[in-house]
Amino acid sequence: MMKLLFSLKRRCRALRERFRTPAVRDQILYRSVRRFSWNKALLVILILAVVTMGTVFLFFNLVTSTMKRNVRQSLEQAVEQQKIHFDFRLRSVQQQAENLMNVIYPCVSSNAEPVEQYKEYAELRSAFGLCTGNEDISNIRLYVPSSKIYSKQGGTFRSLTDLSDSETYLPYLDHVGISWMETQLVPILDQSGNRSNMQALTCVFSMRQKTDYSRIACVLMLDVNVANFDELLTAEGSPNQHAYLVSGSGVCLASPGKKELGKQIISDKLTAQMKAMESGSIEEGRSVYVFRKLSNFDWYVLVDYPSSMLSVADSLQANFLKCMVAIMLIVSLTIVFILAYHFITNLTLTRINATLEALNTGKSPAAEEAPEFLDPLHHLERNADQMVLTIKELMEERYKDQLAIADSQMKSLQAQIKPHFLYNTLDIIKWMILDDQTEDAVWMVNALSKYLRQSINKGPAIIPLREELELSHNYLQIMQKRFRNRFTVGFEVEDEALDCRIPKLSLQPLLENALLHGVLYSEKPEKELTIRAWVAEGMLCIEVEDSGEGMSQEQCRKLENGESGYGFSNVRKRLELYGKGKSQCSIFSREGVGTCISIQIPAATKGDTFETQF
Repeated sequence: MMKLLFSLKRRCRALRERFRTPAVRDQILYRSVRRFSWNKALLVILILAVVTMGTVFLFFNLVTSTMKRNVRQSLEQAVEQQKIHFDFRLRSVQQQAENLMNVIYPCVSSNAEPVEQYKEYAELRSAFGLCTGNEDISNIRLYVPSSKIYSKQGGTFRSLTDLSDSETYLPYLDHVGISWMETQLVPILDQSGNRSNMQALTCVFSMRQKTDYSRIACVLMLDVNVANFDELLTAEGSPNQHAYLVSGSGVCLASPGKKELGKQIISDKLTAQMKAMESGSIEEGRSVYVFRKLSNFDWYVLVDYPSSMLSVADSLQANFLKCMVAIMLIVSLTIVFILAYHFITNLTLTRINATLEALNTGKSPAAEEAPEFLDPLHHLERNADQMVLTIKELMEERYKDQLAIADSQMKSLQAQIKPHFLYNTLDIIKWMILDDQTEDAVWMVNALSKYLRQSINKGPAIIPLREELELSHNYLQIMQKRFRNRFTVGFEVEDEALDCRIPKLSLQPLLENALLHGVLYSEKPEKELTIRAWVAEGMLCIEVEDSGEGMSQEQCRKLENGESGYGFSNVRKRLELYGKGKSQCSIFSREGVGTCISIQIPAATKGDTFETQF
């Protein structure tokens, strides 16, 4: 201990002697003042404390909002499950109606003798007996021509004249196929033969006569008791939440509380918002309305939750979260002060040691011997900036490579269309020559030459819709000449859509499919092909619709999945490359009615950022 004291005493005496040298003393004081500032240290501590408290506050708000969002999502998932159950049960009723109509229609369409009609009656009764497996169907009504002897049966079988005398059913008589009537009172007979009324949704299936389409052949009505849906709409959890099945006008169709049936239970403003969103949630007043639209109906599953269910931030979990945040704040501030203390201590010791070394050697300390605190941060910032610039350059090079690959693929797909159309057209000209249609063949050659000059050139691969429609018009002229005007063509194009850009030869394969597979070989007297184009919500929408024979849903699925259809698959791939994932191609078809191909691509004009990338 005594040795340590004598050592410190000698060192202090040496320091005083060194310090008496004016040059050394002035330099030491200058560097100490420049390199160390208590004000800067306190400012750093204050900034770290503020940042820490701000981070903790943001963390608390983030966790609270996340909890609220999770509760809302769980409520929406519960309503989604209810919607799925409704879709399934209503679809099963429709499927039952279709199965019954397959048995009913041949019977009611025949002009059988009375003896045969008794057999029809027995067959229909047997078919209706099979419906007992569907618990949702509470009552069956079949309206048949009055010429049928069983039309006066009065229970299940009724006469069509009973429908024409009722204003309630008149709107449904003009509709062919399946439709649904909203909740109404339906008279029924129980097993004891007593009459009673039932609140029911009715599935109406109307069919026309084969020989005279203006006359109704039969009307099948399947009544679904709304009480069957009580278990789906029974609220679980808060006693203040209520579930409903409502129409698009806000009228209650089904509810465990029967007093709301047939009444508008939500405001017009909320109804408009619900129809616009179709699915989601709206917070209004003290309620949160969570809703989902049914798949094939303008009906909605609506659940009215109290807004207090979203205020979980006031619950035990939130209190626990607040305690955790307070603990985190205290720990964070403690760490900040500890780091600040170590920073100040280490910096002070470093500078003191450097000064002592300078005094011991009699030299001024070099700049690298007493490093500035901010130097490493400056180096790190420069390195980070350089790394960001390097990453950005690499990303731009990769993006350009991807654009080049996409452009090459699009040109390759476009090149495949040209010989495909050319082969078909040359084949048409060949048959014209074989049929001695010389003048028509010459006209076709000239028209083909004009078409090829417009389409097979070295111009841009992306052109305005105006030019694409000109190509389509020339192609359709060729086809009309070939098939002697057996079909008509209509264009319904908005002016705003004409300047929008589209890959060249996108419409011709679709028009060719519509003609060769839909219109030309249809037995309908009037064959129409319609091309529509408009702009909506930043998307260019194009439809090619024909009045041909249509196709089955299985055929549509194969075309959309690329399992068949060379032309449609080619066009879809090109549009996907052009739209970079934002394009859509859909097929809507019904057998005996026709087919409509719908295209949606980004509505870009010349000079737009999206268009110039190609």
